[in-house]
Amino acid sequence: MHFHGPLCGTSLCGADLARPFFGRSPLHLAAAFAAHPSLAAFAADAASALLANNADPSAADGNGATALHVAAHGVDRPSSVLHRILRSASDAAARAELLACTDRAGRTALHAAIDGG
Repeated sequence: MHFHGPLCGTSLCGADLARPFFGRSPLHLAAAFAAHPSLAAFAADAASALLANNADPSAADGNGATALHVAAHGVDRPSSVLHRILRSASDAAARAELLACTDRAGRTALHAAIDGG
C-alpha cells in the first residue's frame, strides 16, 4: 500500500505498512522518533497518517512490544504519538485491550513508561 502524505520525501515514503523494518513496523518507528524533540512533530504526523491508513497499533515487534510500548518508553511526558495510538482504538474496550498488551517479558506500556520515563 502506498499513500501520499507527511511521509513523502522521506525514507518511509511508499513503505509497505505490513513489512517491518528490523522487526518494527513504521508505526513503531514513528513512536520511537517521538522521544526526540526535534522529530516529535514529524512523528505525530507520521503516526496519524499511518493509523489513518490502517497501520495496526497492536502489531508486535520481535520482542513483543507494540508501538504503544515504544511511545511510552523513554519519554518524560506523554507524546502526541502515544495519544494518537490510544485514540485510534475504536472504543473503550479496544483501548483497554491495547493497554493490556504485554511484551515477551510480560510488561505493558505502563511498565515501559515507568521504567523508561
